[in-house]
Amino acid sequence: MVSASDFILIPYTPDMTLAGVAYTCHWLTHSHNDIESPIFPNLRRIVADKAMELAFRHHLVEYHIPHKNLSSPNFTDPDRYAITLGGRRCDLHGFLLGQKNVIRRVHGNLEELLKADALIPSEQFVSEIHSDHDLYIFGIVTALVTTDRRELMRALDKSQSNYLIYLLPKTWSNPEQWVTLGRLALKSENIQPITLVIGGQIENMQSQTQEVILPPGLRVELQNDFYSLAYLHVTPNPNGRIGVHSPRLSQTIIIQPNDWGNIWLYGMEVILCGYITHGEFRQHAHELPAGSRVLQYRQTPEKSLALPVANLHPMQELFELATAA
Repeated sequence: MVSASDFILIPYTPDMTLAGVAYTCHWLTHSHNDIESPIFPNLRRIVADKAMELAFRHHLVEYHIPHKNLSSPNFTDPDRYAITLGGRRCDLHGFLLGQKNVIRRVHGNLEELLKADALIPSEQFVSEIHSDHDLYIFGIVTALVTTDRRELMRALDKSQSNYLIYLLPKTWSNPEQWVTLGRLALKSENIQPITLVIGGQIENMQSQTQEVILPPGLRVELQNDFYSLAYLHVTPNPNGRIGVHSPRLSQTIIIQPNDWGNIWLYGMEVILCGYITHGEFRQHAHELPAGSRVLQYRQTPEKSLALPVANLHPMQELFELATAA
């Protein structure tokens, strides 16, 4: 059983958000926008999960804890590497706490986390192939987020970072025929030049990004050939519409200023809560219906398996076992 004094607290640094954003954008190019609503909160959760992974890796290196990296067997995510400790694969699960009142409660009393649930989506748990000796590692990322344009504008007024993103519909991100979208053309109604990063796939299904500067009112054609288009990222914050046209689809997407979502995390802390083997989790977890209220979610997005964080084992115990192995 873990106690609050066993939690490992890691200060949040901006590179954690950068790593999370970069991973999320790369993932989007292969996911074909297979992400459920609410879209931007779910994308921020992916960012938080990757941020926790980077914090975990930093901790292993800083404290000279022996570990290895294994390349991912998933062809849609070839750049991801699993971590092994003592020969056991670590499956990391980082949960985002973004509500101010919940963050204050947890920072004021870490024992609040002992009552939280360590969650694994039921469908994910069934589909994965793991040894009973492999490990789940659970952590919490506390970070403020901007959930609407008013909050975004407050962040921008304070010169805080942001990462504005727009997801293309599935007719663009996952077209029925795998042929070029044609010479894509873009046009901006913003009063100042803006920079767009376009992310998608090429003919061999590898990820591709292209950066382009759009002067006001000038139609710009992309030089790179895209077979799918997953997302756009814009800087600075747009004040006018942006259009994207595909000659093959004979479609033009008009993006309003309010259509962009900010997936940047204004991170505070990463809390490594504890670990448990897959076998133990299978034996002790209970089913949690979709829509359940837990510390991390007002409503869980899907049916999950869960057990209290208090039932995990201390991380330090795992690190000592890895060092002794």
